Amino acid sequence: MVFQAITLLKQGKSVREMEEMTGLSKSTVGKLRKSHCSSVMKPNGGRSKALSAANERYYVRKVTKDRVLTLRKAGLGVIEKPKKPLLSAKNIRNRLSWCIAHSDFTVGDWRGVIWSDETKINRFNSDRCTWAWIRSGESLKSHHVKIAVKHGGCNNMLWSAITYAGVGWICKINGNMDKALYKEILEGKLERTIEYGVDKLGFERHQVICQHDNDTKHTSTVVKEYLQKHSYDVLRCPAQPPDLKPNKNM
Repeated sequence: MVFQAITLLKQGKSVREMEEMTGLSKSTVGKLRKSHCSSVMKPNGGRSKALSAANERYYVRKVTKDRVLTLRKAGLGVIEKPKKPLLSAKNIRNRLSWCIAHSDFTVGDWRGVIWSDETKINRFNSDRCTWAWIRSGESLKSHHVKIAVKHGGCNNMLWSAITYAGVGWICKINGNMDKALYKEILEGKLERTIEYGVDKLGFERHQVICQHDNDTKHTSTVVKEYLQKHSYDVLRCPAQPPDLKPNKNM
């Protein structure tokens, strides 16, 4: 019995297992381990590993070989991280103050807001990173290449507005826009958009609220004087305003 116990101890059996298999007491098993098996490593406590070393190597190889397929089967996809402005504590306070100040706006108040902005439209591709699938060792084909042109005119700058009744007038911006050109756009396209909104929604011109961001052209003295002359209220936005403006989706 003692010889059997020593053999089992050398195989790494625990004290409890030894008690159940040989019927020896805990103290006897401890003495045998101390005298005959001091060099044998004691088993670590806790739950044993579910996977063997061979299983771990197999699954790592399997997952890394078809990682895209594996992730897609698990419901995962790839997105490009959207860019968001870095907000300071002051920006956050101003955002909250702006939201509180306009919390009592009714649907009728928002119906009178004309949202406007400028945007760039590329003729060739996007400014963002583009992706393409390619097999290992495959040569580049036309759909793998992002077209680039050296000459100018690859994009158009546009100004447009949107109202509760729908999209307003749109115009192309030729060259660099300054405060004089922006005032000219307001005199033409904004006025037409307001006329469209007044006819469509049935409100008065003095109820119109114009919205534009804090660009220096928009906040210039000549533009402010024009808006004041026509008695248009301006929906003032804080620096780094929240992405709640519908014109961002035009």
